[in-house]
Amino acid sequence: MASYFGRYADCLCVVGAVSAGYVALRVCSHILRVTYRAVRRCFPVDPKHYGRWAVVTGCTDGIGKSYALQLAEKGMDIVLISRNPQKLSAVAEQIVQQFQVSVKVITADFKKTDIYDNIKQQLTGLDIGVLVNNVGMGTPPNYLCEIDDFEQLYRDVVNVNVLSAVMMTGIVLPDMVQRKRGAIINVSSAAGLRPAPFITVYSATKVFLRYFSEALNMEYSPQGVTIQVVCPTFVETNMTSGATGSWNCIERWFYPTSDVYVTAALGTLGREPCTPAYWRHELWIYGYLMMSESSVKSFLLGLRNKVAQRHKED
Repeated sequence: MASYFGRYADCLCVVGAVSAGYVALRVCSHILRVTYRAVRRCFPVDPKHYGRWAVVTGCTDGIGKSYALQLAEKGMDIVLISRNPQKLSAVAEQIVQQFQVSVKVITADFKKTDIYDNIKQQLTGLDIGVLVNNVGMGTPPNYLCEIDDFEQLYRDVVNVNVLSAVMMTGIVLPDMVQRKRGAIINVSSAAGLRPAPFITVYSATKVFLRYFSEALNMEYSPQGVTIQVVCPTFVETNMTSGATGSWNCIERWFYPTSDVYVTAALGTLGREPCTPAYWRHELWIYGYLMMSESSVKSFLLGLRNKVAQRHKED
């Protein structure tokens, strides 16, 4: 080998050693970061530290309902905001019966833009410690212009996924700043971690939530207010049922219930400003971010085809 490379052999050995050392350093650094985060998650922040009330949007199913239930279990009074009064009443009754805390219900359709004055009025005077901006709306995976009535759909998606978080944050944040305590949790998605074809508008709204949250946390964490963004992959909810119905057991290993996911997510509150929260999702995202652009396109195109096939069968 030395005779083949001649006088360059020593240089190549040095380059190889440096490269191997760099890789080893990166691996060790990653292991230390993961260990440090795991230790911190063993000592979660008590959400009651932020205030008496928690406000949860999109709270009648899935992740939002799990946040409402688990925050109530920790002793917080709950404000439930969603559009379906029957479902709201059912969740409110469940919380009162199980946890004996106060519950306030606000009916609001986040597709509309004239709802926020009423919400602000009904929240006035409450010691709001936690806001969970969970309300969200998905889009069927497809080419941008091949969705029925896509203009109205995308208008609704932007109102629900983007405008709601901005407006709700604007309502509760000033009082949090004045009290120098509070936490805002914005539920984004792994779809916002890189460009995602076939769910283009949905993905773009989730990018907005991530940047919005991270920038706000830089602004307000010195004033005692935590802004966190959680970026799950697939969680067992009504929104994801069409995409995951045909997954095999290996794929479903990454697919927790909303209760399992929120338990993990609350363990990161006050610890990690941007997080997948659930350890299996962290593994999934690590692989997803390593995929080539063509692989991402093929994966999401396959997802689109699966959903289309299920709709045909139905």
